[in-house]
Amino acid sequence: MKILFKLIISGVMLLSSANAVYAKTDTPEDAYMYFTSEYTAEDALKYIYDGDMHYGDVQITRDAIETGLAYACAMEQGNSSSNGVSLLSTGDEIWTIQSSQTVVAYGVLKGKYLKKVAAGVTAGSSSSASITLNGTFNGYNLSASATYSHSVTYNGPAGTESIGTTGLKATHRYYSIILSGSIVKYTYRVTDQDTGAFLRTETAYLVANGSANTYSNLGNLNASTGKLNVRSASTNSTKSLSESTWISYVNSSSAWSYVGF
Repeated sequence: MKILFKLIISGVMLLSSANAVYAKTDTPEDAYMYFTSEYTAEDALKYIYDGDMHYGDVQITRDAIETGLAYACAMEQGNSSSNGVSLLSTGDEIWTIQSSQTVVAYGVLKGKYLKKVAAGVTAGSSSSASITLNGTFNGYNLSASATYSHSVTYNGPAGTESIGTTGLKATHRYYSIILSGSIVKYTYRVTDQDTGAFLRTETAYLVANGSANTYSNLGNLNASTGKLNVRSASTNSTKSLSESTWISYVNSSSAWSYVGF
């Protein structure tokens, strides 16, 4: 059983348990998670039940901790090949998580248009679609790329499906993949592997709690004008815009507003 006590300092609630120390602020995206030399990130994993821990607005997920630990391991082992990590370690170092802060709350991070399939065309077998987030997101320079995959089977519509209440019938089915997750800032204490001497502090911005799902939208495409009437993947709502414009929105962080609107 974890023993929990609270201390209020300058409007910030500090929470200490048998695994770590946390600072709770008013919103989840501002929440901090602190670790100490006595209670490490590795220790925290032992106390997470049902995938995460909740203290008020603060949600600490297993994936968020494991993501931070995996990055530390990549730094220590000099492994930059698998996920676009830019190595900051010169070797013979120990990277220990000191704190983490969710700087972008969980939500849709990016979408990717896959393809369209004409009415009457069937594929029959499934394949894997992938999506990658790297570079800069919402002003944060990601320290490693994040790639997620999901299976998809490409089939065109029958051609008799209605596009909402427009009176139009589906000419194509449009496929996309959407990546959801959060952006977490990790702070590491870097020490010498042999002597334990403090070397420096490093920070990393990583995608945590990530997952990808594929979606399909029924659409009526006017081949002569390029105008697309597209039906939501989750409701009977429709949007009318050019096909190229719709695809550009799908290939953005606003993807869900044009896929599942």
